[in-house]
Amino acid sequence: MANINKIKNRISSVKKIRKITQAMKMVSAAKFKKATNLVNTARNYDDALKEIINSFAYKLEDASLPIYFQNSSRRKIAVIVVAADRGLCGAFNSALLKSTQAFLEKQTQAEKIDLYLFGKRAELFFKNKKWPIKKTFSVELGHLKTEDILEKLAELPENFRNEEIDTILLFANKLNGALSNEMTPAQILPISMPQKNIEDDKIFTDFIYEVDQEKTLKNLALKCFCFFIYHALIESRATEEKLRMVAMDAATKNANDFINSLTIIYNRTRQAIITKEISEIVAGAEALAD
Repeated sequence: MANINKIKNRISSVKKIRKITQAMKMVSAAKFKKATNLVNTARNYDDALKEIINSFAYKLEDASLPIYFQNSSRRKIAVIVVAADRGLCGAFNSALLKSTQAFLEKQTQAEKIDLYLFGKRAELFFKNKKWPIKKTFSVELGHLKTEDILEKLAELPENFRNEEIDTILLFANKLNGALSNEMTPAQILPISMPQKNIEDDKIFTDFIYEVDQEKTLKNLALKCFCFFIYHALIESRATEEKLRMVAMDAATKNANDFINSLTIIYNRTRQAIITKEISEIVAGAEALAD
């Protein structure tokens, strides 16, 4: 009897877990829809911003570009990692963090590597590693704006301008991108300029500067710096919610399968107990008859 009660309690526990996973799936679905709308808008803005950068690349000589647009040696690197505050989202965190670690291990020529981490999972992963953690942030976006990025990471473009670092790289998951342990980081600063091709017949926009060219390009670089990180944050959030939705759906299905299996065991055990009790009653009745 004790055994059948344990099975009954186990079924009850799994049903409670199933309710939680179903609720988490619904919450993630709602968040994913909202995040996807933000991602689509950001991608359109990203395309327009890169077209402006391409126009500058064709209109200006490399020597006239500010330091934010010039090539770097990757000797002094700042790495921004965008993970999650929570788990239960498949390989979202593990693939990203292992990929980042593998990349950092290969940077044997780097004189300096500083980490700027978004998400508690990233902080826990790199806590006891050999690379110094400069700053950590939560990824609860709320009403985050691009201006808030510059406030959080103001020291990075300043250190880049002062040549305390020469490259800023970013690791983050992309929506609909493959989760891999061999991700390629995005270069945030210096801003990558396209190769000039004189045979390219695309017409690029020309510009009239209201203030001097250097100040305009510097402001553009800072806008790009903030937006690229903001874009990575919302892409990462959308991916996180998508994978959590998938993980919770799989967990709910597994719970259903487990409940069905336990129910079969419960019924068989209960049937065996009833059969045993009937056998004992019959044997007792026969004994009394004798």
